[in-house]
Formats: sequence, C-alpha cells, structure tokens
Amino acid sequence: MARQPRFLIEDQDTVYHLIGRIAGPLDWFPLQDPQVAQIFFELLFKYLSVYFCDLIDYVVMGTHFHLIVRFQKFREVSRRELRRRARMLHCDEKKFLWPRSKNQWKRFGKRLFSVSWLMADLQREMVRSHNPLFNRRGPLFQRFESVVLEDLQALLDCMLYVDLNPVRAHMVERPEEWPYSGYA
Repeated sequence: MARQPRFLIEDQDTVYHLIGRIAGPLDWFPLQDPQVAQIFFELLFKYLSVYFCDLIDYVVMGTHFHLIVRFQKFREVSRRELRRRARMLHCDEKKFLWPRSKNQWKRFGKRLFSVSWLMADLQREMVRSHNPLFNRRGPLFQRFESVVLEDLQALLDCMLYVDLNPVRAHMVERPEEWPYSGYA
C-alpha cells in the first residue's frame, strides 16, 4: 500500500503540529540524554533560521518530540536571500552543489517554505550527529506526523496538549519544570 502524500497548504500561512517519534525499542529514550537534547536543539534552531517558519511551541520527550510551527505562505525570494540561506544550510560550501539554473534556484526557494523539507533536514542531521556518538547505525526516527491547526482554538488546544505532555507522562508535576519545552 502506497503512503498518502502529506496535506500541505502553500497559498497561506499555515500552522502545523509536527510529531517525530524514535524508531527503536520502546524502552529506549535517546532524546532524554542531555548531550542528544543539546544536539537536537542546535539543529532545530539552525533549520528554523533557514526555513521561512516560526516556532510557536515545543516539547522534547525521551522517545518523541512535538513542534508547533507556523510556515509562511510561499513567495518569491531574491537570489541574494536564497544564497544567504543556502550558506546557513550548507556550512561546507565545497560539498554543496549550488543551483546552476533559474529553475534550480526556484526549486530551492520553494523548498524553504516546506514543512517536509524542514523535517527531512532535521531528522537526517540528527542521525548523522547521533549515530557516530553512540556507535549506532540505521534510522533514528519514524516517518513524522503532521496536523494542520486551522484556527486559534485548535492552536490553543494543541499548545496545551504539548505543554502538558511531560506532566501526563509523570516526568514532572508542572509543565514549567520540564527543561526541554517551550513552556519552561
């Protein structure tokens, strides 16, 4: 059975609830390791600065993470701005295959408005950073989930759900006590 394509909205600003789950044994909690959490946050904030989006809320648990992200609607961006963001995205410019044609630059620009590309970059770089540190091979994450939050009430409900995640998991008594959250 072929998987369904993601529901993406490109013609307006869109808020997504994104969930990334660890691919591994149920008793494995890699995201709770402070070193792994630090890597995750460094990569997350790097990619958030490259893509045309804003982080609204988040929580990182041992086996999964939740992000609430608002993506801007697609618009044409100057070549200068695309180059600036490409440099941020690809620190090793010698290995980066710069777009050569107008169409390649257009595709690259469109990518920077894509929730799927953001998550692909984040999860791929987490694997590249995590696996060598822990002498591990293979995928770190399952396919991510995304839900469009269509109105303010859906956003507020989702933020409450995200912020209370560590409380429901009996990790803390109050959401502000969990160090890996936007609420804290």
